[in-house]
Amino acid sequence: MKKTPYEVRIQIADNDVPTLFRDCLCSGSVGFGALRLEHGSDAYAEAKESLRQRKPDETLCWEDVITEMLRIGKTLTFIDVEDEEIIYLVNLETIRKNVAKIELQHLNAMINEQDDAITHDSILQTLIMGEIVYG
Repeated sequence: MKKTPYEVRIQIADNDVPTLFRDCLCSGSVGFGALRLEHGSDAYAEAKESLRQRKPDETLCWEDVITEMLRIGKTLTFIDVEDEEIIYLVNLETIRKNVAKIELQHLNAMINEQDDAITHDSILQTLIMGEIVYG
């Protein structure tokens, strides 16, 4: 008897994609430290002000502001720390496109609250680069 493969899909609402990015960013590294994030101070200040206007009573953290940069249309630059010629330009469209490429085991871990820094890093790499490159 021939086995039929099953396709399993988890849908993530478009508005939840930046939240997923932010939650994973809270673990502190991308590519297990192989990528560094660079952005202009003006873009950061603009995003911080935008966030303060939207959420005046909340305490803001760095991850909130970085995610707000994406929401207001800014592009983030991730640079490979060992080969600075490897650069990933990431905007909100990038992470929305790449969310479908996240491995099911990592999303499942997030959904079931069994996630850790490895889960977060794997998801971030996929959102940024479309695949897990480091680690």
